Amino acid sequence: MVEEERRKVSGFTMGAVQTMVGFNWPGNVRQLENEIRRAVTLAEAGKEIGPELFSDEVRPVKNGNGALSNQDLKSCVEAFEKQRILEGLERCGGSIAKAAALLGVTRSGLYKKMARYGIERDQSGM
Repeated sequence: MVEEERRKVSGFTMGAVQTMVGFNWPGNVRQLENEIRRAVTLAEAGKEIGPELFSDEVRPVKNGNGALSNQDLKSCVEAFEKQRILEGLERCGGSIAKAAALLGVTRSGLYKKMARYGIERDQSGM
């Protein structure tokens, strides 16, 4: 067992979770595992992991105009759309019909987007 696997942290900040959700992960699970190991190693024992502990490749870096410079437009749009869907479902208590109306899409359209982003009903607080 390596040292970072014995270190105790209290979890992830919402910013860290949003960073992980918003990144495209071209290296798939292995890249995610490496980033989490890195963050745990850098974190103070007993503290939450924040987005600042991720590598520059993963962490969104804003340029002078406030735009994210390390993700392409498609990745940014997908991350935003996924986050809005999750927020809409949570706000509507998991009701697909109500969330679809809130988000301005049809129910079937919302189901398709949920499938595309791998969002399951239990993920959204239902």
